[in-house]
Amino acid sequence: MLTKWPSDPLSIARHGNGDPITVATLEWCLDRLAYAMHRAPQGGEVYLPIFERLESDLAALRAKEAMLERARARAARFMRQNSIKP
Repeated sequence: MLTKWPSDPLSIARHGNGDPITVATLEWCLDRLAYAMHRAPQGGEVYLPIFERLESDLAALRAKEAMLERARARAARFMRQNSIKP
């Protein structure tokens, strides 16, 4: 179980069961939290910091994945241009 939330969102690599935290995991968490907020008194305003953090982590993970994809595309292009086999 995650006992302390890391301060750097990109340092979050795994959760309690050892599986990597993915976009799907964060989306799942946001969906459940949004539902809990909907059912909570005062619209669940007390949960806003958690919701904000999850959205921030999701954005950071998506940005990281997009950057990795751009790097892979560059590497593939470089390898094609220089006749390098994978």
